Amino acid sequence: PPVDPVEAERLATAKNALQRARDYRDEKPNDHATIVRLYEQAMWDSEGTPLHEEARREREAALGRKRAAEESGKTLMSAAAEEAWKPIERAAREKASAGDYDGAVAASAAPKTFAEFLDERSKRLADELRKEAEEKIRPALEKAEAASKQAEPEEGLKALAGIEGLKYASATASVAQWKQKLQKEIADTAALKVKRERLAAESGLDRCLATFDAALIERGDAAGAREAVEEANRRCTHESVQAAVKAMGQVLQAYEDEKRQALERLKQIAGKPIVLGTKRGTVKEVRGDTLVVEIRHASGGSLL
Repeated sequence: PPVDPVEAERLATAKNALQRARDYRDEKPNDHATIVRLYEQAMWDSEGTPLHEEARREREAALGRKRAAEESGKTLMSAAAEEAWKPIERAAREKASAGDYDGAVAASAAPKTFAEFLDERSKRLADELRKEAEEKIRPALEKAEAASKQAEPEEGLKALAGIEGLKYASATASVAQWKQKLQKEIADTAALKVKRERLAAESGLDRCLATFDAALIERGDAAGAREAVEEANRRCTHESVQAAVKAMGQVLQAYEDEKRQALERLKQIAGKPIVLGTKRGTVKEVRGDTLVVEIRHASGGSLL
């Protein structure tokens, strides 16, 4: 029977498409995606021809080889990813042991090449490292807060010093804030202590000055004034009152020097005549700061 030219052309097209797929399969057997695509084209071109079933079978076979290759590739990639993970995990844990949790989390990231196989494991390790860092930092922050409430900022700073070497960006701000707060509390406490010491010293000085003035000015009691100066030296040690304490000693010293010089002058007139109003007498002796004067009467008697 005569051959239909259209059918003959369709058959030739189908043969050519199927042959192209076979030739490419033989030339590049590992390019499974292209091989499958060419067989699909051959199926399309052989639709309604005796070659269609043949093209379909060979396409199915190509798909099988493609799936097998993909599975084999995944197996190989999985094994390679497993080997790649060992140094990643080791490096991350070493950094964590050294206190560098930021570096540890960064080191736990999976390479893009193995993202499909390692992303989940990488995420779990990063979460574990963050939790570990927070479990080390949280107690120190809680101690800092408790120390602040109990007015013991030095203890809070000691707690923070224990985590000073840790590198964990998520907690850096909190640690810095507590450190600043505790340092301010110490400074405020120190300033208050200095003020209280100054006020106490000034109050103590006032008492010593009152005793000093009463002894020296009102009674002329140098010994009592000396006790007041010694008391001031023992109790009034704050620098704000040191000049006044020193001045007390200087005033007392000047007073004692003047008394000593006056006594020396009195001793020099012992045995010398003296006129007391209308009476004449003789200075017999000096007893302390008292002159003993002998006054003679016209009758020949004398009076001390």
